[in-house]
Amino acid sequence: VVETRGIDAKVIAREKARTLKRNGLVEVVEATTSLDDIGGLGQLKEWLQRRGGAFSASAKAYGLPAPKGALVTGVPGCGKSMTAKAMASAWSIPLIRLDIGKVFLAAGIVQLFLMPMIGKFGSRFDPRKLMVFGIVTVSLSMWMTGHLTNQAGFWDLVRPRMIMSIGLGFLFVPLSMVALSDLPLAQRGNATGLFNLTRELGGSIGTAFMSVALDRATKTHALHLRENITPYSQLAVEQLGAMKARFGSQVGDPLAAAYGALQSRVAVQALIRAFNDGFLTVAVVFFASLGLILLLKRPGMGIKIEGAH
Repeated sequence: VVETRGIDAKVIAREKARTLKRNGLVEVVEATTSLDDIGGLGQLKEWLQRRGGAFSASAKAYGLPAPKGALVTGVPGCGKSMTAKAMASAWSIPLIRLDIGKVFLAAGIVQLFLMPMIGKFGSRFDPRKLMVFGIVTVSLSMWMTGHLTNQAGFWDLVRPRMIMSIGLGFLFVPLSMVALSDLPLAQRGNATGLFNLTRELGGSIGTAFMSVALDRATKTHALHLRENITPYSQLAVEQLGAMKARFGSQVGDPLAAAYGALQSRVAVQALIRAFNDGFLTVAVVFFASLGLILLLKRPGMGIKIEGAH
């Protein structure tokens, strides 16, 4: 208002882009590419034009659920980035780039320096004590991740990942020492293969279990949240009224559009709570595994495990 002496949509969009960029994780990409700039891909262009109406206000008013997204895959250099910009331009929606690689890069740098140090100097210490530190640290990182919300910023995501990287460094190398140090050198190659097999198998079982638990928890939380959306809930009535007023005359049925927006908000919150439950469950399981350390015998000090990796 001060800059333009009025409400300017371009200024508002620019300030929104600056706010997102300060988050450090996402940024708004200016979509100046149109479908005409893409050579070929006639079927894709036809599909994009046909499906563009699903994002319109009239589709919301009709009660159509908003599309979850579109997956664009291909070999490097085939035009995926240009296609994404053209899609945003054709559908008249913002193009926001999520740079999740920054989160994993910070954690990877920690492991890059920590793993060799533990491998070189870890044999001087009791590996069971190192594992205790690793388990507690990983549990802490899972507990921190289990309290994230949809307002989390860049460092809110990086800090737990960095802590987890430290914990895993103090966990995997000592675990290899305990598992392989008492075996003859000739048997360590086969033992390493079996050790890696059980680790991969355990990871696959855990991933499958968490996928099922995540799906069930999402449905459960959605039901619990919907129980509070009643005509007798003052907060729900206020939120619904605000959404209805926001749609106003933009749609044919503002009330239906408001219900659709409220349903989307419930779905997002249910998914966040489900993920939080999953991370907290992993934190508890990791912390409870401390009791298994008592069953391990102490390996010889200074033993090198050339066959482990």
